[in-house]
Amino acid sequence: MSLTITITPDHCDSHGHHGQAIQHAIDTVSQQRGGTVHLSSGKYVLRGPLRVKSHVRLEGEGSGTVLTAVPFFASPLNESADTGQKEVHPQSVDEFLPGSGLILLDKRNGSAMAKLPFTIQHVQNDTIYLNEFLTNDWGAEQDGLALNYFPFILILDAHDVEIADLCIDQKRANDAVVLERNLWGAGLYSRSSENISVERVVVENAYGDGLRCGSCLGVRWISCIVRNNTHYGVHPGSHTKRVLLEDCNIHGNGSDGVYVCWGVQHSIFRRNHIHGNGFRIHRTGFCIGHKDTDNLVEGNHIHGNAKHGIHIRIKPVANGAHRNVFRNNLIEDNGRPWSDVPQCLKDLVPHHTLEGAGVFINGVTRDLIFEHNTLRNLNGLQKRGIHVGPEVLNPVFTGNDISGHEIDFELTDPAS
Repeated sequence: MSLTITITPDHCDSHGHHGQAIQHAIDTVSQQRGGTVHLSSGKYVLRGPLRVKSHVRLEGEGSGTVLTAVPFFASPLNESADTGQKEVHPQSVDEFLPGSGLILLDKRNGSAMAKLPFTIQHVQNDTIYLNEFLTNDWGAEQDGLALNYFPFILILDAHDVEIADLCIDQKRANDAVVLERNLWGAGLYSRSSENISVERVVVENAYGDGLRCGSCLGVRWISCIVRNNTHYGVHPGSHTKRVLLEDCNIHGNGSDGVYVCWGVQHSIFRRNHIHGNGFRIHRTGFCIGHKDTDNLVEGNHIHGNAKHGIHIRIKPVANGAHRNVFRNNLIEDNGRPWSDVPQCLKDLVPHHTLEGAGVFINGVTRDLIFEHNTLRNLNGLQKRGIHVGPEVLNPVFTGNDISGHEIDFELTDPAS
């Protein structure tokens, strides 16, 4: 029989934080060849990421189980932190307790560590000791900064992991430094992992993406709510294969609701409700591009996003989003008033690329199939039903119902 450890809000340390108790339970279950860490209903305060390991199920009791975090805290570096060190010397260590997540920033490296933070092992004599060696140089003379920033759940080099029935609310006090630097991490991040299941999880208010994975095999995001994150809602990427995104509600995210990044293949995006995304930087409901091939996008309701419903990005033929199938989707009322489109974009790109479209296909993209989709313009903002760029090759359109647009179907002349 597998081991189950139950954690309640009473399992906190002397500072009122819960991360170390939860992490200890995760480590214990993993060492016992698997089992469940159950979080009872209540609020859990983190200082660092929960590093979920192989054969572990981390579950809550639904929306009443909420992961939150302490206010952001930061300190300038007193001396540079160099490759090969595990020590960091900030000007102040007052808030940097063991178990805290930590990233380093400077003018040269930006937020390169935002997705994969260190964890503080211990603090002694104004020195922070990390769990891993530094692999970059971070200069005190380059305005180097130590910052408590982290994904709440981090799945790294693991397999057979389940996350279910809890809420990740990343809204934190003292966030000015994070917003000013436009840090881009995630609420829940999976990296170099296999057979990952995330079900009935709410991810909201992340400083970056809601759900994100990279270099994984077999990631399932099912019946999740992903809302009000500053960047992408859902972001599969870095040559992840066999993603299943199903029955999720993805809305209010600052950039694309779903951004299919590089090399995502043989994946299914099905029955999702993707709406109201992209209004921070004028983006799209569902965006796909670089080497993202042989995927199925089926039965989604995509509406009310800032620019397009579905956008297939500009790529050369070697890197195109080939052989994707779009079937039985309802795509309506995407776009925003022209007066609300950022002027900086109007100055850079052609008018028609910024207006709302149900489907906007770019690049040297081959062998796409669009069948039995419904595209309609009820609010006057989705100006085009389907736009096909001049270099698109061999697309197939079958049984689509397109109505109410200024231009229902636009096939661009290759000579234009």
